[in-house]
Amino acid sequence: MVVKEEQEMNEVRWLWKKVLTKFGWHFFRLYNKVDRYIKDIIIYLTFFNQYGGSGRLGPFKTFEEAMKYLEKYRNKFQRIGGWDVYLNKWGASLSIMHDYEYQVGFHLCNLINHINKPVRIFELGGTGTFYFKLKKRGVFDGKTITYQICNLPEVIRKIKEIFPDLKDEVKFTSDILDARGSDIFIAIQTIRCIENFFEIFSSLGDFPKYVIIAPEPVHEELGSFVVLQNLDVDIMPHWVYNKKSILSFFNNLGYELIDEFRTKIEMIVPFYHKANLNYFSGLVLERRYD
Repeated sequence: MVVKEEQEMNEVRWLWKKVLTKFGWHFFRLYNKVDRYIKDIIIYLTFFNQYGGSGRLGPFKTFEEAMKYLEKYRNKFQRIGGWDVYLNKWGASLSIMHDYEYQVGFHLCNLINHINKPVRIFELGGTGTFYFKLKKRGVFDGKTITYQICNLPEVIRKIKEIFPDLKDEVKFTSDILDARGSDIFIAIQTIRCIENFFEIFSSLGDFPKYVIIAPEPVHEELGSFVVLQNLDVDIMPHWVYNKKSILSFFNNLGYELIDEFRTKIEMIVPFYHKANLNYFSGLVLERRYD
């Protein structure tokens, strides 16, 4: 009799445990779903007055579509500062080297050491800070380097004001076509902001030997799409790339992927969860055939 009661109690315990496990798991999933949507709502509502962060608005098919959407809500945007504030922040952070800067610097150093001649480096979208950080850490020691920064004219003017000594060490241009014939092409958080970057790059003709791109939002599954990001200076559209598409583009120009790395940068697109990313990608490519 005691054995039978014990068996019945064990069966009741097992059944109760099964019920709790089943409904507990459902409750956990429901909690996560509600929590995720609450975060989405907060990101969406604060997007126009919160600088930076991981939040994006989208997805959009093109830059034009994104800008049309932005015009409807432009009056919500509170500009905290202009290029002065933006560049001064960079100027004040010369002692700080971000993870992705270490990663790019590591690969750049390796490539420089493999080139047995004076090295010409072209940095797209540079502000001078990355150059100073590399120089401070001895990356260019014992090497003959020509370093060129490409950026908007108004940004270049501000860079020269903040870093007056830079003009004696670095060449400046606002024409990406000046990258022709360079040994190493670097783009840090830049190409996604150029609507027709691939079209422009393919027109170089005399392509760089090496290309380092980082950190960029690259998706393994979704096709390329556009999102809006609050950069404080302005709200701007940028691409989120499909990995196969970007590699296919460079492969068609004779490049092969020789290394890749990831940087812990989060991107959240409210109410479009499959677009979210926990990491941005870095790509190192070498042109091995015409």
